[in-house]
Amino acid sequence: MADSSVEADAPRTAYLEEQGYRLLRFWNSEVIESFEGVLETIARALRDG
Repeated sequence: MADSSVEADAPRTAYLEEQGYRLLRFWNSEVIESFEGVLETIARALRDG
């Protein structure tokens, strides 16, 4: 994400993390070009808690 996007998203991120959510972010191109890699990252995050 561009720095301005991250800064603009910071309040929402903080709120969701305060509610106990863990956020994973992916570029659209990552999902399109490396879908299996994205799935592996999500699976690893679920395993690691």
